[in-house]
Amino acid sequence: ANTPNVILLGSVLQYLKEPSKVLRELSKTGAFIIIDRTPISENGNEFILVQKVPKAIYTASYPIRILSEKNIIPPGYIMVEKFQSPEGKMGKKDHSFIWKGFFLRPVNNKK
Repeated sequence: ANTPNVILLGSVLQYLKEPSKVLRELSKTGAFIIIDRTPISENGNEFILVQKVPKAIYTASYPIRILSEKNIIPPGYIMVEKFQSPEGKMGKKDHSFIWKGFFLRPVNNKK
């Protein structure tokens, strides 16, 4: 079976039921992981909000999970780089978050 060298997760983890579980499963490949456009809580606590689609697109809403940065790094991986995504900072008070991205590599891969 073929295994990937790089896995790109662009604006997806926040819509999954168990994002940490998915990251652990993906980490078993040993691939580099790029995470982009992911909402990260400013206070370190995960929470769920309701995201509303603009009516000009269509009428809908759905849950969006605001993740904790500490839960982004699966076992056996280290963060090489993190960056702010173009969406920037959003939310209010205890529910503020920043859209971020991360480049993760397996601990045993020094490239």
